Amino acid sequence: MTTADDATNFTEQENISTIMIGRGILQNPFLAGEINGTSVPDPKEKNQLLREFHAEVYSAYAERLNGFSHQHMRMIKFWSYFSENFPEPRKAMKKVKKATSDAKYDAAVGEAFRQFEW
Repeated sequence: MTTADDATNFTEQENISTIMIGRGILQNPFLAGEINGTSVPDPKEKNQLLREFHAEVYSAYAERLNGFSHQHMRMIKFWSYFSENFPEPRKAMKKVKKATSDAKYDAAVGEAFRQFEW
């Protein structure tokens, strides 16, 4: 499930009151709030919240994994879902995937987030 409509349709069809969001939360970190009727942040706030979410995940992997290549492999999997938050998901994912160092990864992430700046 990746949208509040998906969740509503599923719960109505199956006549259940609880669901597991799973990886949908990576694709849309605001999904739980949307399902519960919480307002969606404006684009500027969304950008900031997504940056913070990414930074937490990246930092947690850095603490637990040894070296850029291990961390990068995990972040590629994360970005396969997370990139859907961006206006051009494939472009964001491609740059992140091609990164060969921390500096190149940081540049790719920065470029992805600049898609939100207007």
